[in-house]
Amino acid sequence: MTNVENEEPDWDQVVAIMREAEAKSRGYATYWEWAPERSQAEVGVAQALADFLIHSDGRSWASVQPIADDPPDVLLLCTSGKRVGVEVTELVDEVTAERHRYHKKVGTYPHHEWADWTVNSLASSIIKAVERKDRKLATRAGQYDELMVAVATDEPMVTLALAEQALKMCSARVHNLQRAFLLLSYQPEADKRRFPQGVPVLSIPLQGPYS
Repeated sequence: MTNVENEEPDWDQVVAIMREAEAKSRGYATYWEWAPERSQAEVGVAQALADFLIHSDGRSWASVQPIADDPPDVLLLCTSGKRVGVEVTELVDEVTAERHRYHKKVGTYPHHEWADWTVNSLASSIIKAVERKDRKLATRAGQYDELMVAVATDEPMVTLALAEQALKMCSARVHNLQRAFLLLSYQPEADKRRFPQGVPVLSIPLQGPYS
């Protein structure tokens, strides 16, 4: 994408990528959206989690890289050599997302139509997402030193306050996961002492052999 001689971006390629992303985008809750390249989006989620763990746990990472033979989606390699597998999933209201895709297609984009999340519906969706991914990881549990799930969401009505309330009601039953996290989209007003990158990352309570 860059010209080696002057390090200038190839703007034609940049514009082409932007147009592809816009064409593929559902036009709703797009911060963590997979378009145009799913694996890049998954690495972006895992990188945000890795950055948070540096701050919260004192972790030190040698690399963050996609895994071709998923699950999990991304490998976080510790400087100690420890291998941490991260399975990534996006939490989005599919009915609202599909409605936005349709309106975008016919040119009647509903700019202020959002899914109505409650504490109960959010808690239920988080638990289902974590437990589904835990089952998916069953065949890979022995291949990593630690397995995590990152549930990313840019739902407009899922505020930090609502997420924290919902997580108090969560207790996902797992067999293979050591940890799970909920990641909200970037919030400039987020407390930088808790979330230095401006992305709220919250621990999801688990029930299982590692809890």
